[in-house]
Amino acid sequence: MSSLGRWAGDELHYYDYTPDTVKREPDRDAYIVAEVFVYDAAKVERVAIRVMVTGQELHSGRLTLDDAIRRGEAVRDRAINKHRAHLPMGHRAVLCNLHGHEIETKEGESQ
Repeated sequence: MSSLGRWAGDELHYYDYTPDTVKREPDRDAYIVAEVFVYDAAKVERVAIRVMVTGQELHSGRLTLDDAIRRGEAVRDRAINKHRAHLPMGHRAVLCNLHGHEIETKEGESQ
């Protein structure tokens, strides 16, 4: 993963992955394949969106890591639109699967 990621305007900080840079999801047989941090106008991080692929999906032989990354990026982009429209007052962390389902959401104070 690039240590800096890339910015789109002042609100979106993307981390783009390659098969060599995906990161393991702690305590799961899964890898993060797409990630973005959404900021408000005051540049306070409001939403962290991560998309994961499971080891089972990868080992099924029907999905390559490259395919998972492309699908994850599409899921990430749809999630940005959803969460950007309703930014929380604090911080929200969202973990999605490759089907676009939110499998974990945590709310908390601004960081």
